[in-house]
Amino acid sequence: MAASAFIPGASIEELDVPVERVSVIMGDTRVTPDQGKTTASLNVIRGSQPIRIAAAEARAALIKLGAEELGIIEADLDVSDGVVHPKGALSNGVSYGELIGDKNFSITLELAGTTEEDISRGVMLQQNAPLKPPADYTVIGQSIPRPDIPAKVAGTYQYVHNVRVPGMLHGRVIRPPSMGSELLVVSDAPIRDIPGARLVRRNNFLGVVAPREEDAIKAARALMPEWSVVEPLPEFDRLYDELPSQPVIAEVMSYDDGDIAAGLGAGQHRHKASYNFPFQEHAMIGPSCAVADVRADHATIWSGSQWPQGDRSDIASMLGMALDDVQLIWHSASGSYGRLACDDAAADAAIMSQIIGSPIRVQWMRDDEHGWEPLSPAMTMSIEGACDENGRITAFDYLQYSPSHSTGEKGNHIAWHLIGGAPGWGRMSGSGAALWYDIEAKRARNIYVEPWLRGIYLRSPGGFQSIFAYERFIDELSTQAGIDPLTFRLNNVSDPREHDVLQAVAEMSDWNSGTPAQTAGDRNSLAGRGIAMGRYGREGGSISALVVDVTIERVSGKIKLERVFIAFDCGHVINPDGLLNQVEGGLLQGLSRALHEEVRFDRKKITGLDWNAYPIITFTEIPEVETRLLSRPDLPWASAGEAGQVATAAALANAVANATGGRPNRLPLKPDYVKTLI
Repeated sequence: MAASAFIPGASIEELDVPVERVSVIMGDTRVTPDQGKTTASLNVIRGSQPIRIAAAEARAALIKLGAEELGIIEADLDVSDGVVHPKGALSNGVSYGELIGDKNFSITLELAGTTEEDISRGVMLQQNAPLKPPADYTVIGQSIPRPDIPAKVAGTYQYVHNVRVPGMLHGRVIRPPSMGSELLVVSDAPIRDIPGARLVRRNNFLGVVAPREEDAIKAARALMPEWSVVEPLPEFDRLYDELPSQPVIAEVMSYDDGDIAAGLGAGQHRHKASYNFPFQEHAMIGPSCAVADVRADHATIWSGSQWPQGDRSDIASMLGMALDDVQLIWHSASGSYGRLACDDAAADAAIMSQIIGSPIRVQWMRDDEHGWEPLSPAMTMSIEGACDENGRITAFDYLQYSPSHSTGEKGNHIAWHLIGGAPGWGRMSGSGAALWYDIEAKRARNIYVEPWLRGIYLRSPGGFQSIFAYERFIDELSTQAGIDPLTFRLNNVSDPREHDVLQAVAEMSDWNSGTPAQTAGDRNSLAGRGIAMGRYGREGGSISALVVDVTIERVSGKIKLERVFIAFDCGHVINPDGLLNQVEGGLLQGLSRALHEEVRFDRKKITGLDWNAYPIITFTEIPEVETRLLSRPDLPWASAGEAGQVATAAALANAVANATGGRPNRLPLKPDYVKTLI
């Protein structure tokens, strides 16, 4: 939810003011509109339209005021750096500040859509004043430094963890042994000697508060509650066998074109394969945190939520308060992508504050974060397809079993379940990504099943998983057909953007010279190179193509990332430096998910509660990265935050297949698994 560069960029461009004069108010529900949640890379699409139009309307109104002030018709006026002036005469103007002075400056703008469905997509405005053509841009397309970086480097940036409120107490939640357990007996006797410690309970929700954080931690560890014990989870080693047997909630078709049977029959080379993807965590390096001050007539929540208005609505309902009496003030959380446990921390703090009557700060511990955050769901996928003798794909039939990626989205805070009355949420999300290859007969069936654990979207939900399967299958089919994987992909795309990113990454990596990575191995190691591409997002989406070079130790199976090349097209680039950070950040997170990340559990609960049990990529593992951004000023701004990740796992797995000759069709690519492929 960090202030994206497009937000000031769009307003600066249309208002004609200097960059340093624009600041952004983020996520305070009392003063900001409801633009939905920051998800699915929709910030640019949802946020830029209203801010650009509002800025353009303001500029037009200010030029009108300037015309009255200067006695010059509007057509003969221009704006530079916030000064309205006669065209060609900068020194004879009047500034915006002088025009407004201490008067109220208010313009009524019309909504572009007023239905509930329109509003759910974010507030969009009717355009009346003209917008600048791309040829006249002076800010958009430039690398504008992020204003938050200096404070983060200096260690002075104010995260939600730094929020302090007068009279605030520190809270900790005591977790049940498994979701569904009931609290049978608890006594405050073990904490009576801890200064200021108090037990907090509502039904199955159990916590402690104390004036000092270390005392709250001590009290939480001292309590000895008795719980009922349930076993709601499958055997870990049977996860993918049992997933398709779970009760079906919904069946959704992502796409369904052509005659699959005829397409399979027309192919000379036919292939079928299955792919498995584990439960994964957001794994925020700084655990979740929130502060709540709940009074009889008003509640204020400080949170890093990615959906301030939605979380505010949930907390109001959970507390039994009117929506207008609840305010959520956004502060940056410690980082990750997808809806996080910071929403759960806010609910924890709100319930404790309502019971105790004082402001409460809840800081999750590492075992809270790893053990109780909502997860990216496990998925099992299968594909059957075929191609002709020229490498043209004649059929592609995709089938996916998974829980929805949205069951933890709304009405599902852990605390709400524990106190009772959580309504739950039934939106289905995480379907197979739209397929970009030119295939007449293609189908994607998504079977949503009953979840074992709360599911929530993690970067590129459904897309990261399905594109891993798509691009592994494409490589396997190209191998079966005896065609180079780059050539095979080029044979099956006609969109110039897709063609260009493939050609760009081939040029960057010198692909056609004969995969130089394969010459890097020795008797103790194997070397391989993999290619993959992905398309993800709305408004035409963004397209990435990657080449990954690896070496693999024969004895241990450990993968070393050598080089990664990535070409990326998201239409018109707004802020090159910001986009580069998004693309390369997504790349590294995707590599981490592919190499290491897997939630482990027993029949009762998640068992991997620290970084040893749930490792993420480290600095020493990061490869050399070369990135090329393909800007297209003739195209609209597209979503970009997730497309940099979607093909990373597939490219890495294809490199492992190239090195080992095996078929790495499940993640993560841990050494013990890789050894089975050699």
